[in-house]
Amino acid sequence: MRKVMKIAAVIGLFVVDLSYLSYKGWIDVRWMEMENATRSTLTNVAAQASICSK
Repeated sequence: MRKVMKIAAVIGLFVVDLSYLSYKGWIDVRWMEMENATRSTLTNVAAQASICSK
């Protein structure tokens, strides 16, 4: 559980950094593409977890 929390914290900080850089205008983040990729990844992980739990 501790490892999962560390990974979540790193990902969260990465998103915060992207948001800040996007706000400052230093980078252009395509948020819809990020959302779609994240949703797809989470769907795949959930599907694999349900298969492994059977």
